[in-house]
Amino acid sequence: MAQITPALDRIAEATDALTAEPKGVVTMTTESAVAQKWLVPRLPSLKAAHPDIELNLSITTDVMDIEAHDFDLGLRYLRVDPPEGYDLLFPSLVSAFAAPSFAADTGSDLDLAALASGPLIEEATFRLWPEWFRKSGLKEVPVLNLPKPLGALLSIQSAVAGLGAVLMDQHLCETEEKAGALVRLNDTELHFGGYYLATNQRAGRRRAVRAVRNWLLQEALPGNAKANNASSAILTSKAGES
Repeated sequence: MAQITPALDRIAEATDALTAEPKGVVTMTTESAVAQKWLVPRLPSLKAAHPDIELNLSITTDVMDIEAHDFDLGLRYLRVDPPEGYDLLFPSLVSAFAAPSFAADTGSDLDLAALASGPLIEEATFRLWPEWFRKSGLKEVPVLNLPKPLGALLSIQSAVAGLGAVLMDQHLCETEEKAGALVRLNDTELHFGGYYLATNQRAGRRRAVRAVRNWLLQEALPGNAKANNASSAILTSKAGES
């Protein structure tokens, strides 16, 4: 069987190469926050660029071994250096956000001392409030009255509801920030880990998997933050195939 498998792989690759457009099912494992807040809003552009590709998502908090569990791709947040072969989609840039009704003053007018004494939302991953206050210029950071940490999605929803300010990855707040539901309190950014893409080595030989991988890398490029931009995705895809 060990001798037959490489031959079957070569046959599959040759058949795949004869196909005019990438097509087929591509499986990906990822976590709920980045799926809902970053990936799903961009899926219309994937469908526009590759209408014959079906992307099946498996949402889990576990970091899965994609080869052992037979996934084509894996999209994960990691705080440490990833294993060899992972692609960095984008670094995690953490900023403070709040609803406009909560944040009357922002930027240089932000009262850091008042904010430190007010309601703050603690997200389970980005537990960085003391560091954020210090980097923002608060000379003496008091003992903060932080609540029990919440998950990313519930933290964002709580901030939108005006329940407090939250430290959150900028990519996960794109939709709310564009809609005006959340505003950035100042320009302070904290670099904390990143979002990485893992590709199953065997599955990566398929054109459909390579097409989705390349699409993800293009979507993650700095400045390419417009979700559902189908025309841009199509041009990018065609350029990558030439």
